[in-house]
Parts: sequence; structure tokens; C-alpha cells
Amino acid sequence: MQLSNSKLAKQHEKLTCILNLAIRSKNKAFKAMAEINRMKAAQISYTVIGETIFQLTTYYREAMYVYERLMQYYRKQLLRVIGDDYVHVNSFASSL
Repeated sequence: MQLSNSKLAKQHEKLTCILNLAIRSKNKAFKAMAEINRMKAAQISYTVIGETIFQLTTYYREAMYVYERLMQYYRKQLLRVIGDDYVHVNSFASSL
């Protein structure tokens, strides 16, 4: 099945949005981990707004879970698009 350039452009935009969401989730996870490390180094139990290390660890795990799920979906969709029409996708990607 040959894909049109407009369909490929829509797929490209969708995949880019998914990838951006995954990156934001990973950044949230890294910020939570940085705060955890800072709190452990300073030997404090609560942040200024009252979050505990346990809560931040939970935020970290949730954000990493979301990141991993989004990346799985991204890879699956990317392989599906490439599998539909490799030659046309390759020429479209080269034109970007």
C-alpha cells in the first residue's frame, strides 16, 4: 500500500507529538530524581511544599512508566508506518 505525502506528514506529526510527550515525561522523572538526590544529600525529609522522598520516588516511577509506554507505542507506530511503504517513507524522510 503506497502512502500519500499528506498521510505521511500527518503520521510524522503524530509521531513527533508522541515523542515530545515521552521526552517531557522523562524530564519530569529526572527532575524528581534530582530533587530526591538533593534531599538525601542535605539529609532532609520534606521539600518546601511538604513532599516526601517517598512521594517524589512515586512521581519518578510514574513518569518513567509513562515514558516507557509512550516509547513502546512510538516504536510500534513507526514500524507500522515504515512497514506500509518503506520506499515512499524513505523518500519522504529524506525530503524533511
